[in-house]
Amino acid sequence: MTVPPGTGDQGDQGDQADLPTPLRFASVARLASRWPVATLCQAMGVSRSGYYAWKDRLRRLAATNPRRVASDALCVAIQDCHARSRGTYGSPRIHADLVAHGIRCSRRRVARLMAGLRLRGCRRNRRRAPADDPSG
Repeated sequence: MTVPPGTGDQGDQGDQADLPTPLRFASVARLASRWPVATLCQAMGVSRSGYYAWKDRLRRLAATNPRRVASDALCVAIQDCHARSRGTYGSPRIHADLVAHGIRCSRRRVARLMAGLRLRGCRRNRRRAPADDPSG
């Protein structure tokens, strides 16, 4: 005999089985003020230790990381410089522009952040020497 989803069978996790694990953890967090966490974790099919580890990761990510804050500010400056150049500047020229405006950072950091933002400069066409015209 099959048991309908959500009726409390130990092996069945109801409608929650198709949810990704982070969403299950978020559901536990949302309902934790009304029911015990252990009961919610069992109903959602996740471990208590996994729930608390997820909650701790969220808390640590929410804390302000000075490097992340600086990188976010630098990303805004990079996007501004890239837009002013009409999308032509690559990381060396954007780095030079940032240094000219008093922003200290390395060229490699600018290149890494630009890659993360999916910004690229335009490549110049190489000038080629004209071929000798054999007919003339």
